[in-house]
Amino acid sequence: MDYIDGVVFTTLAPMGIAAFIFLLFLIRYIHIIFGDYGDMGTEQRMKEIQRRKYLTASRFFALFLLLTFLVLPGVTTTIVGSFQCTDLDPDSVMDSAQVYLE
Repeated sequence: MDYIDGVVFTTLAPMGIAAFIFLLFLIRYIHIIFGDYGDMGTEQRMKEIQRRKYLTASRFFALFLLLTFLVLPGVTTTIVGSFQCTDLDPDSVMDSAQVYLE
């Protein structure tokens, strides 16, 4: 796998995982709406559906935020590494090596 393939995989893989999480969320959401609630009254059933919708949405959103938090540093490092930079101190006169975008 060359560098371009690595960049493409590193940026698209998290999107695929996020899409999978969203698909699981939709399946769970539909299951909540059309689920069997037994002998509950209409008002009690609606409250239970709202409660389950809220819990499901907050759990999946927290999972999405965790994915974003874990993946963002690696993705940004890979993307920024693809920029062509120029070393302004080729003779290492300064203590730190600094490179700038061309």
